[in-house]
Amino acid sequence: MKTNFIPENRIYSTLMTVLAISLLIVTSCKKSDSLPALTTDNVTAITRTTATSGGEITSDGGAFIESRGICWSTSTNPTVDGSKVNAGSGTGAFTADMTDLTPDTQYYVRAFATNSAGIGYGNQVTFTTELTSLALLTTAEASMITSITAVSGGNITSDGGEAISARGVCWSTSENPTVTDNKTDDGAGSGEFESSLTDLSPGTTYYLRAYATNSTGTAYGNQITFTTSEESGGITDVLIQNMAFDPSTVTISVNTTVRWTNKDAIGHTVTSDTGGLFDSGTINSNGTYSHTFNTAGTYTYHCSIHPDMTGTVIVN
Repeated sequence: MKTNFIPENRIYSTLMTVLAISLLIVTSCKKSDSLPALTTDNVTAITRTTATSGGEITSDGGAFIESRGICWSTSTNPTVDGSKVNAGSGTGAFTADMTDLTPDTQYYVRAFATNSAGIGYGNQVTFTTELTSLALLTTAEASMITSITAVSGGNITSDGGEAISARGVCWSTSENPTVTDNKTDDGAGSGEFESSLTDLSPGTTYYLRAYATNSTGTAYGNQITFTTSEESGGITDVLIQNMAFDPSTVTISVNTTVRWTNKDAIGHTVTSDTGGLFDSGTINSNGTYSHTFNTAGTYTYHCSIHPDMTGTVIVN
């Protein structure tokens, strides 16, 4: 009986071929990882500088979702290289907040998710931030009207979306006064405020409006009118406000009465520098004191509680 021998090198070659075919079969059967699949939520809770979106990861692409979130831009197809916010990891739905946006601006948003294969993006959605506007305010009626002074103010009910940087009242002898006319400066912020008008003319009709300024511009409240009193009866008014006599110097004729009104929240006095000529004692807030000058001359005075407060009455 004849026996056929297979050479050793042929056996080795056959084994290597079988092994290569097996590896090829195993490799071809293994599923490769792919990018995640996801959608982007519509944008909600839109303000001037903030908004909310999110997304839902419908497929992890065969690998763990390492990070997810939203990205946005003023140009189409935003990516994670621009503005973004992370919202954790894993599949499912998620939300995220956008901040530091610019008012009245259109933005483009896409959700994103990252796995070992790379970054996948959802569909693109758009939204526009809210517009800033002028403030809304009303003007307070004039009160405590004298021959040369009055009190008004206003109430800022809406800042228009931006901080109020200046507020007060403006007035003129013509209608629709603006901040280019006479005005007060009464700080910043919304809400109610009070304004003191000085250096008015006796027996004069004035038009007055409250104003408020934000980054968009200056808004005005409703217009009011008032008329200062005549100097009949020989009365000249001086306000005590902001720790000073206003005006600090008045010129009057003989037999004229000067009336001081305390607009500060604390007490003051009107005390003559010439001993015993006149002394009001303590004038509480909104209180008044009057003195009639019957002799020509120059009369200086001070507040005995706050000696730095001084004034002068010139009598001709």
